[in-house]
Amino acid sequence: MIYTTSGLENGIGLEIFLKALICFPQKTISQFILVTFKEDLVNTLDKTNISYSINETTLTLAKNKINCLFLESIRISKTVDLLDKAFSLIKNEDILLTLPSTKAEFNIYKPDINGHTDYLRDSFLNTNVSMNFISSTDSVLLLTEHIALEKVPETLTKSFILDKLRCSLNHWPKTLTVSEVILCGINPHCGEGGLISDKDSVLVECANILSKEYKNINFIHSIAADTAHILHKNSEQLFVFPSHDQGLAAFKQKNGTVGINLSLGLPFKRVSVDHGTAVELYGKNKANYQGMLYLIEEVLKW
Repeated sequence: MIYTTSGLENGIGLEIFLKALICFPQKTISQFILVTFKEDLVNTLDKTNISYSINETTLTLAKNKINCLFLESIRISKTVDLLDKAFSLIKNEDILLTLPSTKAEFNIYKPDINGHTDYLRDSFLNTNVSMNFISSTDSVLLLTEHIALEKVPETLTKSFILDKLRCSLNHWPKTLTVSEVILCGINPHCGEGGLISDKDSVLVECANILSKEYKNINFIHSIAADTAHILHKNSEQLFVFPSHDQGLAAFKQKNGTVGINLSLGLPFKRVSVDHGTAVELYGKNKANYQGMLYLIEEVLKW
C-alpha cells in the first residue's frame, strides 16, 4: 500500500495529489490510502470544481474510489498527527507519500524539527536517514540539509559522510541502479589544494573506504560542485553534495517541480514531491500536478 498524508491544510498538496491520482485506473488507485482530515479534504475539493461524494472510508471522484482514513481531532499538529497515524499502519513493503507541509507544523512538536525528514529521524531514532532527490535523469544525495551554512564543515566528519552514503546505497530502490558516485567539494574549487581550506580531504578518505565496500560502484571524489554537471552521463550516477543549496539549485533548475524527494534508511521508503506548499495557489485551482504525476508513475515501479 501507499499511505498518503495530506500535509498543510491550506497548501496545494491535496489538489495535486487528487488531480494526479485520478489519471490512473482504479486498480492503481486502490493501492493508495489517503490519511487526512475530512474538513480539509472537502475544502480542497470544493475549490477544484471536481464532483465528488464522501462516506466514512471512501472518496468518490467520478467513477474513481479513493480509500480514506479520516482523523477526528488534533493532538499536536495536523501534519504530525497524520504522520503518526500512518506510522501505526505502514509495513516494511509499503511506501509513505507525504504531501508538502511547513516547518512551523513540525516546530510545534519540537523547535529543532524542521521538516518531514527531521521528524522521521526523530520518530525512528535513526539520525542517518538520508535526503535524496531523483528525476528521470538525475540522482542527488544531500549530506546536510536545513542547517546554517557555517555549520556544514564541522558536521561533515568522516563517520557522518560514510553513514549517509551507506544509508542511501544500501536502501536504494531496487528498480534503479547506482553505478557511479561523485562526491562534490565542500568548499569552492574543493579547497584549492588547501589554499582555501583543507576540509575537503575527508572526501578522499571516504571515497577510498567506500570503493572497497562497494566494488561494483565507481567512486569519484573532490569534484567542484559548480562544474559537477559536466560529468553527468546518465541516471545511474549519484551526485553527492555537502550542502542543501549546492545540490538543489542545479537539480531544480533542470527538473523544475518534476522530481522526487526520497528518504532512505527507514523500515519503508518515504517519498514526496520536490516542491513546497505554494499556499499562494491554494484554492485557485491552478496548481501544476505534473510532479505528482511523475512521482506516482515512478513509485508504482518500486
